[in-house]
Amino acid sequence: MALLSVGSGAFNAGLVAVVHQSMVHGVSQLLLWAFVALGVGKVVSGYYASILLTEALARLDHGAAPRADRQAAGVSVRAARAHWS
Repeated sequence: MALLSVGSGAFNAGLVAVVHQSMVHGVSQLLLWAFVALGVGKVVSGYYASILLTEALARLDHGAAPRADRQAAGVSVRAARAHWS
């Protein structure tokens, strides 16, 4: 996930650089295609980063839910482990 974050930051920096170049030197076909490519890369990296984050949170929640259910029912974690061991 960290690699996607770095990639997203690189796409952002690239977009800023392309906009700056177009303001200084005018718009060219190369800058237009670079802007489109960097924009698509930014959207794709953000999409996959959100998928990975959602999956990581689901894994964390999956492990915490049974523990919270036992605590809500008044059963201690130690007693539950002894029972199921």
